[in-house]
Amino acid sequence: LVDTGALTKFQADRLLRGRGRELVVGPYILLAPLGRGRSGRVFRAVPRDGGPAVAVKVLVRDLIDDLDEAALDRFRREAELVGRAAHPNVVRVLDVGADGPTQYLVLELADGDDLGRVVAAEGPLPVGRAADLVRQAAAGLSHLAGCGVVHRDVKPSN
Repeated sequence: LVDTGALTKFQADRLLRGRGRELVVGPYILLAPLGRGRSGRVFRAVPRDGGPAVAVKVLVRDLIDDLDEAALDRFRREAELVGRAAHPNVVRVLDVGADGPTQYLVLELADGDDLGRVVAAEGPLPVGRAADLVRQAAAGLSHLAGCGVVHRDVKPSN
């Protein structure tokens, strides 16, 4: 099924481990992991009813020592504040929801490598290109700050 493209390797692995339920979050089917943060995991996903791929950030209970109402409030507040942002250098929030105890945030998918991977693969970037990328990131961060969001983990991989 992986060879034919019917399943991703990630999906096949979950199914073989008897963890197929983990492949569905709300109305989204998870395709592959994209990243992992302090309190959540991000996956490439598609809506069950069709449509373009998205990024689904799932609040992962086992990554938070004491998942309490304060942690859930921070997650919901992030979704609300980022949802207000409308800027070409900020991914859009498309959906927010809960699937049982699982909280999720759906974001516009920004395809491509992150800056950390680009620099690792290509080495130091030409000054003009590096300056343009920093300018774009700064413009997005400035817009977020105006919306009341402080990005607390700015680094090339983010």
